[in-house]
Amino acid sequence: MEDLAQIKHQNIMGYYGFQDNEEGLHWFLELCNGGTLKDMIKARISELKVVSLFRQLLDAMTYINSQSIVSF
Repeated sequence: MEDLAQIKHQNIMGYYGFQDNEEGLHWFLELCNGGTLKDMIKARISELKVVSLFRQLLDAMTYINSQSIVSF
């Protein structure tokens, strides 16, 4: 889990740690504004925006793979 805190990339949500207690497991993650992908799809985003989002996703996946981190 601590390896996740070392991941620094503009297209990957930051991970700051977790806390496990009697209430459950709590993850501390970077705040990401702008809505969800589901919201964007409902709003019928443009093809250019879809291409941009896909490129960001591929860039993040390339980074993860270059760091020998398993992704699925």
